[in-house]
Order: sequence, then C-alpha cells, then structure tokens
Amino acid sequence: MKYPDPPEVPAGGLLGAVSKKFPDFGRYASITARGGRGSTEIRNAAEDLAFFVSSAAKIKWYYEKTSKRNGVHHLKRMFADGLGKLTAELLAYCMDLLPRSA
Repeated sequence: MKYPDPPEVPAGGLLGAVSKKFPDFGRYASITARGGRGSTEIRNAAEDLAFFVSSAAKIKWYYEKTSKRNGVHHLKRMFADGLGKLTAELLAYCMDLLPRSA
C-alpha cells in the first residue's frame, strides 16, 4: 500500500532551536570500520540532534497517520540506514559532556 509522505520539518528552524537549547554542543569524531579499513568523519552534534528530532517526527507521523506497522517499518529502515549509528555516537558524545565523579 502506498502512503503519503510526512510533512517536511524545516531544518533551519530545528537546528536553531537545538543550538539555542544546547549551546555547548560542538564537533565529535565518527569512526567507521568496514572490511579492515577505517575512516573518521568530524560530525556536528547540534546538526545531528536536529536530524534525529526530524527523523523521530517523521516516524511518529507515519505511526499516527498511516499505520503502526508502517511506522515500525520506517523506524527499522531509518535505523538500518544510519540513524542507529548516529544515535549511538550522539549518545556517547552527550555522555562525555557529563561531569565525571571523582
């Protein structure tokens, strides 16, 4: 069954809101290893959180406006397409920002 696409979430406004709420967010390294070869990419935490929020809004829209099954399908597809890795790396970055107890 073909469902309609979700409404677009304006990236600029979302990024502005995330940057305002999390002014200490900076850049972090993302490491990918495949087939014995590795690469490093420098990522922007505010941009990645804005992307995550936008993706979560789309998943929620699919779940509520089309069907639960379609929502779960998009959740699994987005995580397999890279949202899962981004989420794990962003969480690790956020954990590094927390104060360490002595």
